[in-house]
Amino acid sequence: MKSGPATAAKIAFLIQGLDAPSTRVRILNLLPHFHDAGFSTTVEAYPNSLRGWFAVWPSVRGADILVVQKRLPSLLEAKFLRWRMKRLVFDFDDSVWLRNRQGDAKVSNKLRRRFAHLMRRVDLAICGNSILEARVRATCAEARTLIVPSAVPAPDALLPARENSPLRVGWVGTAINLPYLVAIERQLAAAHARVPFELVVICSEPPKFAEFRAVRFVKWSEQTEYEEIAKFDSGIMPLADNDHSRGKCAYKALQYMRCGVPVIASDVGVNREWIAQRGAGLVVKEDGWCDALVSVLSDAKKRAQLGAAGVAAVRNGFRIEDVARQCVEAFRGLLAS
Repeated sequence: MKSGPATAAKIAFLIQGLDAPSTRVRILNLLPHFHDAGFSTTVEAYPNSLRGWFAVWPSVRGADILVVQKRLPSLLEAKFLRWRMKRLVFDFDDSVWLRNRQGDAKVSNKLRRRFAHLMRRVDLAICGNSILEARVRATCAEARTLIVPSAVPAPDALLPARENSPLRVGWVGTAINLPYLVAIERQLAAAHARVPFELVVICSEPPKFAEFRAVRFVKWSEQTEYEEIAKFDSGIMPLADNDHSRGKCAYKALQYMRCGVPVIASDVGVNREWIAQRGAGLVVKEDGWCDALVSVLSDAKKRAQLGAAGVAAVRNGFRIEDVARQCVEAFRGLLAS
């Protein structure tokens, strides 16, 4: 996939996959801004075989900058890319050195070696948050880094008024993260007994609760996602407290904030910094979900204040155009060096 002026500096992207959410958010959504800045781009899926490398190499070679997104090259691939490419960048928004980025989330020695090997060779590591950047620094103190959040579209000028009865608590995510939601079922039920609400789940499949039934499932669609989120009275983002979750980039929380929806999230990773410290919502420990839900749902004024703070936070650095500008400046700096 090629775009942009033929005579412009060329950026090639080797991506996780065209259907991968992180590719859409961190690469594809930014391409129009890169073209507006005068770059040409080519996007290819990261090859899984030698035959795959032969297929993509003609469109990648000769690029002024190669951005590898999230996939960790083998040691041989990293050496080859460093040898053949003028400038090498790695973009990631996850704890890519973990063997299982769900569940027990154990460190993989192979992936850890690949990560360290790559960090010693890239010209720039683009990190989704400060925790991921700290890992780069701990791995290679000399590495050049840039923190670039996983951005959301600019908030609408006017947000819709909400008059839901019952109130709506929303959760948006991929099916692989549904266990985090199911894990707080008892606290959802306890909060529902105190302040009735409807739990709206936007996903590719519904959650499998044991008993909680105040649930409405909405099939995820890129076209209607923000329209549905804007109807929430509160958005929740439960997570386990493990190495994988600590590296997450709070993207779903940013989506809620973009729509003026107050956030309740697990006190894990950057959630306190990006949500609570900006006044956009509450962060809670494992046993705090019931009280937090009741606190937010029972106070319309509080919901309005938290929602407005979330919109302000997004407008102050989490918009697609904001992070695209960061990347453009970084790419121009690499080209000038």
